[in-house]
Amino acid sequence: MPWSLSTSAIILVLCVVVSSLGTWRVTADYKDNKWSAIVAEQNIAASKTLLAATTRTSEIERTHNAIATDLEAKAIESSKRLDEEMATNRTLARKLRGLRDPFAKSTCRSAVSGTTQPPSLADDSSAEGRLSDEVKGLLSPEASEFLLNFARDADTAAQYANTCHQWVKEINGTR
Repeated sequence: MPWSLSTSAIILVLCVVVSSLGTWRVTADYKDNKWSAIVAEQNIAASKTLLAATTRTSEIERTHNAIATDLEAKAIESSKRLDEEMATNRTLARKLRGLRDPFAKSTCRSAVSGTTQPPSLADDSSAEGRLSDEVKGLLSPEASEFLLNFARDADTAAQYANTCHQWVKEINGTR
């Protein structure tokens, strides 16, 4: 059977289609391989960057933990010292029979017979003269205890603020 023109055309069309598909496949593989290589390079670069950042973060965390441990130990020592000072202050207050207010004025008002002045205008000097120097300005045991505890609370707050300040200074120094 001789080749006809239509058979040749069909064969030509099939050859063009097959070669086009082959070319498309080769270029698609090339494109996919090229982009896969680019993505793989980016993944490697990202992994290296992540590893470096993780390593740096671990170093910083170790440094910060060492700082925190050191400051915590110092805070415990400071707290022990504050407890000792509180015990010393309580002992001194007991020896002195309480805390005193050296600027206190007596609240005892004595009415002088024959005066018609209202109590708000009464003179305190006569009452103060009768109080012994030991009793002048003596605070009640409750007030003394309140003031001692208040001072301890203030010392604790100051210690905490100082520890926080020290933490910030040392953390900023490690950057």
